[in-house]
Amino acid sequence: MLLSIDYFKLITMAIFIAVPVSVYVARYWLSGFAYRIELSIWYFIAAPVAIVFIAVIALATQTVKAALVNPLSRLRSE
Repeated sequence: MLLSIDYFKLITMAIFIAVPVSVYVARYWLSGFAYRIELSIWYFIAAPVAIVFIAVIALATQTVKAALVNPLSRLRSE
């Protein structure tokens, strides 16, 4: 739990930095086109949700992997 809290703090900081920057860059880039689309808020919500989902899966996988290891076999190898 302690590892995941620190990990999600970093992810949250990265999201709060990346979303405004990506909105600005996307609007600037799209303004150069004659036929442009309107940016929906869903584009900028879906990406952080996907990042958090992938992070949860990665942390859960590593946690289960560490929980299933026999500590005795690790101590013998050292």
